[in-house]
Amino acid sequence: MPGLLSLLAGIAVALEPSAVLEDRAAADALITALIADAFPELADARVTIRELSSRSVNFTSQPHLGSWLSPFARTRYLIRINPRVYASDPSAPPLPLDAAEAILAHELAHTLDYVQGGSPAILRAALAQLGPGALARSERRTDLVAISRGYAAGLARYRTWIYPTLSARAEARKRKIYL
Repeated sequence: MPGLLSLLAGIAVALEPSAVLEDRAAADALITALIADAFPELADARVTIRELSSRSVNFTSQPHLGSWLSPFARTRYLIRINPRVYASDPSAPPLPLDAAEAILAHELAHTLDYVQGGSPAILRAALAQLGPGALARSERRTDLVAISRGYAAGLARYRTWIYPTLSARAEARKRKIYL
């Protein structure tokens, strides 16, 4: 199945994006819309955006550690976004809005796993970071959730957007991990 998104890449490249991800406010609005339209299971989850600084990672999802460890706090979840994906950042080409929507759907699939699986799912995600096999299984599973909810072409467009922005080593690693 690793070639599934490659097959869709031709479709994604042929489609012209009508818009790009402008800024953090647009990302926040997109997450709110995705939760309402594609991830209603997360309607009661507290999901917030935080900035991410990285050369090769643009989006992550994780539980807020402080809220997860507190027995009295309601767990919060973070979607971390690298500002280079915004249209105003000249360090990368503008990210098409459908690609942003799809990769955020992928990140919300991780969040859904944390919400539904609780502490065991959070620990499993942490352990997946230790080995490439477990990480690839986790990332591909969340790709499939996003695909099953209608974001296949957007994920393909995201992959075609991100690969040219990476070093050869980072690109090769991502191609091994994701669909």
